[in-house]
Amino acid sequence: MLVHKCDNCKKEIRKGNDEVVAGLGWPNYSFCIRCGKPIIAFLKKRKLLQPAETTR
Repeated sequence: MLVHKCDNCKKEIRKGNDEVVAGLGWPNYSFCIRCGKPIIAFLKKRKLLQPAETTR
C-alpha cells in the first residue's frame, strides 16, 4: 500500500485532489492543501501555475 504524506507537516494525504505537488522532474515534493496554499499563491502571482496533465 502506497501512503502519501505531506513533506512539511507529515500529515497523510488522501487520494484525490487533496495534494499539491511541486518540483521539476525529480525530486517532487508533496504537500497537503494547508501547507500548499502559500505555494499556489506564489505561482498564481507570478503566472507560473500550470494545470495537471491528464492521461488517457
